[in-house]
Amino acid sequence: MTLGFASIATAVCTRPRGFLQPVHQRAIRAVKALAENRIEDAEANVAAIPETPADSRIWKGFISGQVAVVRGDFGAAEVALVQATALALLLGMPAVGDADEPSPTARPNSPLCGEVGAATSQDTFLNLGPETTRLLAAVVENLGCLYRRQERLNEAFCAHRLALGLRRGSGSYEELWETATSLGLDADVAHSPKESLRWHQMAVDLAERVSEQADQKRALAWQHLSAALIEAGHPQQAVAAAKTARGSWHRHDRGGLAAAKADLILGHALLRYGESLWATDAESASAILGGAIDWLATAHESLAAFGAPAAADAQSCLQLKDFAERLRASVVPANKIA
Repeated sequence: MTLGFASIATAVCTRPRGFLQPVHQRAIRAVKALAENRIEDAEANVAAIPETPADSRIWKGFISGQVAVVRGDFGAAEVALVQATALALLLGMPAVGDADEPSPTARPNSPLCGEVGAATSQDTFLNLGPETTRLLAAVVENLGCLYRRQERLNEAFCAHRLALGLRRGSGSYEELWETATSLGLDADVAHSPKESLRWHQMAVDLAERVSEQADQKRALAWQHLSAALIEAGHPQQAVAAAKTARGSWHRHDRGGLAAAKADLILGHALLRYGESLWATDAESASAILGGAIDWLATAHESLAAFGAPAAADAQSCLQLKDFAERLRASVVPANKIA
């Protein structure tokens, strides 16, 4: 499942840290406002971003697309992101008369590029600097997420393959982790368990190399892998992944909503594991289902404290707990249940 990770890890000697950030003050303010859900402030700052140089215009289109997504205007978001992508690609095309000249930095496609499709690395056709390449990758990454939200799954997957190829050469481990995660989520929505496991495992591996908010990224990667393992019919491994995710969430923010939800995810994984043993190993199934019931009860108590934002998850806990109790009662006589 880790095929291709070694080529990512060794593609460049030194990688940048974290996610690419803008340098123009208006773009910086727009990104901050968007992160704080101050949409009108974000729009005002985006409007003030200059059209030149070209990188500034790419940032303008990129952030405009993100704002439009938050607004729910997917059509405007696609236009802005596609225009930003096109501009970056035009910047990377060889000048007239140079089309037949190889780039001085050109390299053969790596094994990873071969895996994810031809011409997915900037080395094959682009002549961009590393910062512009990272910016193009970020735009394409977001475009892929927009397509997934619209269930345009082939387009989403193609966009994320391109983003991964771009980031392989110049991206940070955080950026590579983001796109590996996106490819896994694309596969989840497409109900492709084998591909889902492959990409979520890659995200787990990459999360071990990030330097910013590492516990959060590890937690997300292991959480997604746990869900993928359940779908692929590997509930025992899913329990182990869910436990690892829970530990990382608690290190990241013990009192946060995600940490409380991690208990629900672990309880659900235990329920599926116990259910898989129901017909063949009643004693083990009963013990595992008992653990599921305990974790789901703990999760419900924690989630209920968050009120409305966690109401749906709290209700899910009760439903899963009820099913686990009925399933456990069906495998062991009631008077033998501890």
